[in-house]
Amino acid sequence: MFILTGCSIAPLTRPSDSPRNFNQEFELQQKEFELRNQELKNNADAQTNLQNLKELKKNQNLYLNNTLPKKKNNPTLMSADPKHLSIHLSKRQKIRSIEVRSGLFVDGIEFTIYNPSNGSVVKSGMCGGQGGTSHQIVFDEDEYLIGLFGGRGDVLDSIGFVTNKKKYGPYGGKGGTSFESTLQNRKGVKVINVLAKDYRNSVIVDKISIS
Repeated sequence: MFILTGCSIAPLTRPSDSPRNFNQEFELQQKEFELRNQELKNNADAQTNLQNLKELKKNQNLYLNNTLPKKKNNPTLMSADPKHLSIHLSKRQKIRSIEVRSGLFVDGIEFTIYNPSNGSVVKSGMCGGQGGTSHQIVFDEDEYLIGLFGGRGDVLDSIGFVTNKKKYGPYGGKGGTSFESTLQNRKGVKVINVLAKDYRNSVIVDKISIS
């Protein structure tokens, strides 16, 4: 809308149509841009921190998995030395093989434990001495230990193993009093205890029990 003022024409200015302050608008836009940038940066930092935290937890789990025994995957070796061996098996674990060293007596026994769920194999270590001849017993996939037999006097003269499929042994000498024991549940051994002692300048297996 225009009005005449003498010989010139000027636009009509309303009170509400004050001149725009472009500097102020720019400053406001700049502040909004900075706030948005800061928000994005905070989000990025948060994502980075989350990623770093996940990586840290992953490394911690990796460290623990490589340094600590897995209770669910590995047999619990309560004691593993030349004179005392105690093994506690989980539900998934089974005896894969047994090594017996024997001559006139049972010199040493070692168990190999297998976990079919993850394929892990753990050796118990030899309880007893390294004398005598080595005898290797390897179980089938569906075979498990349910009993023992043999002879014992001052030490373990001989030892044999009973599974759900057959008997192995006996290994060792012919002395001692005969014994034989079979688990009542016949579902396989879960606990194995072996004791050895010094005998005639050697370390010989003294006792063995299963449950």
